[in-house]
Amino acid sequence: MTIRLRHAALRGFMMTILMTAPLSAYAREDHAPTNPRYETKILTDKAEYLTYTMIVQIKDGHWKEVVKDAQKVAEIGKRIQAINTY
Repeated sequence: MTIRLRHAALRGFMMTILMTAPLSAYAREDHAPTNPRYETKILTDKAEYLTYTMIVQIKDGHWKEVVKDAQKVAEIGKRIQAINTY
């Protein structure tokens, strides 16, 4: 019973994080191919794909993959912020 409760709490926590922290807020709107910051568009798309796969993995109960993907999304967010500050 407690394991189910833990999994449900973790699932709710991860879904809350995924739904409330969109990475598109970090990316800029001007994504022209001539813009040197075009990489943010590509990174944002990659992060969105990872968040969608994380949602599926959460529903299926693949927690190790969720943690790995969450770390990748965090790294992508840091890269986007570094590009925007540069």
